[in-house]
Amino acid sequence: MRNAYLSRYGADRKWTPTPHVREGICQVVVIPALAESGSLFHTLASLAANPPEERSRTAILVVVNNRGKETVKPEEWEDNQRTLQVLRALSAGQAPPRGLLDGPSEAAATGLPGLLNLAVVDAASPGLELPEKTGGVGLARKIGLDRALDILSPRQGEKALLFCLDADTLVERNYLSSVRGFFTKRGPGAGVVRFRHRRTGDEEERRAIVCYEIFLRYYVLGLKHAGPLCLPHRRFHHGLHARGLRGRPGHEPPQGGEDFYFLNKLAKVTAVGDIRATTVYPAARPSGRVPFGTGRRVARFIEDGQNEYVLYDPRIFSSSIVASHRRRKFRRKRQGSSRQGRGHPSRPGTVPPGEGIPQGLGKNRGEREKPAAAPFPVSRLVRRV
Repeated sequence: MRNAYLSRYGADRKWTPTPHVREGICQVVVIPALAESGSLFHTLASLAANPPEERSRTAILVVVNNRGKETVKPEEWEDNQRTLQVLRALSAGQAPPRGLLDGPSEAAATGLPGLLNLAVVDAASPGLELPEKTGGVGLARKIGLDRALDILSPRQGEKALLFCLDADTLVERNYLSSVRGFFTKRGPGAGVVRFRHRRTGDEEERRAIVCYEIFLRYYVLGLKHAGPLCLPHRRFHHGLHARGLRGRPGHEPPQGGEDFYFLNKLAKVTAVGDIRATTVYPAARPSGRVPFGTGRRVARFIEDGQNEYVLYDPRIFSSSIVASHRRRKFRRKRQGSSRQGRGHPSRPGTVPPGEGIPQGLGKNRGEREKPAAAPFPVSRLVRRV
């Protein structure tokens, strides 16, 4: 099944990890990186703080990526080239070249040789760049996951795990063992690690990320109230069994939210649970690289482009409204399939936060349009908590 998946859906073989990862690996952490020299080596250092027995059976696969040199910003391209030089030295067990990183990152990288089974995929150098139209974090993570399947031995079976992590995210000392323990108890499937954004930066950035986290956690609580088939959206740092990836076409190449869309596929065929025994700590920084998500929301808060202190009206999470929406979606799907000469029942879907609620959600056929409900202020939620 692995070969069938890779031959049909796998990423181009020109993106190959180096150096060759030794035998006996049963889990791989995939990290896409674009201009992350200031964050990546702190993330690797936090992984290196995990117990030796966990690190010995874990490979860390970093996918350094960008589009063509004509498209990518010059400073991002140069940052990627410096990152590749340092990663190649570390993966060979050598000390990193001096002068390529800032002071804190160089200090973090200096302590890494020999601690991690590190491999790097070059998707940034001339001839290896991501394609202009489909290149992005989604494709970069897919490349990493597909190459991770090559690293994992088929003999590992149910023990083979894939981790998805971001280059700006720190982990706890029990990260690797907690994720493995979760799947040891639950069996095959996927899991999402709980998160807490780091409170760094100036006062305005800290206010922005607190506001956004309240929004995310409110949204998750609302979906849980709506029903068990709704999949919460968060900034995903997740793990899954390798056979779960082989059963799906893998990550799609959107510019943002690729983890959400991938887990949305997995949720239709397997269980997606919460991994609560450990926590990851993403950076809370403004960014314009993605169309939505943490970086975009922090930047929008700082720019004061709109009122961020509002939440979805709690009535949209009513079980009757959600059920009505599902019935209409099922009818539309069935009608569309019938026109194509085949019937296929639709499975429940989800809407990422910030993408809006489907127009007319909760209206019955023939019912007159009702005025939009007033925004639900964050302050009311805080008082209730």
